[in-house]
Amino acid sequence: MKTLRISLIGLLLSLLGIYILAAASENGDKNAISMYFIVFLYPTITIVLINGFYLFLLNNLTNKTAKILLSLVPVAILVLLTLKKELVIKGIDGNLVFVTIVTAISLAITNLIWIISVVKAKVR
Repeated sequence: MKTLRISLIGLLLSLLGIYILAAASENGDKNAISMYFIVFLYPTITIVLINGFYLFLLNNLTNKTAKILLSLVPVAILVLLTLKKELVIKGIDGNLVFVTIVTAISLAITNLIWIISVVKAKVR
């Protein structure tokens, strides 16, 4: 599967994840949900685009096992970052643990789709 499609799937899953997790944590308050989009959209998009570029670079590898294992590295890093209580970066208002939770979920699904496409392409 093309990495552009994978990046778009990851972006859509991240947007959906931001909405669902924001609505769940704020009990459906529309103003708070829109504030989550304002604060956390840019870091989420950045992480998703970096993952898409990373998967694009992984396409150059010939070893299928290496591709699969290396595609799980960004998800593992994000899962480790979710274990922190606070993840604050100067210039970004808010705790970025929310971003790591959303992107870990969306990138896990996205990279799983990419892994399935890699395995299917090698079988044919």
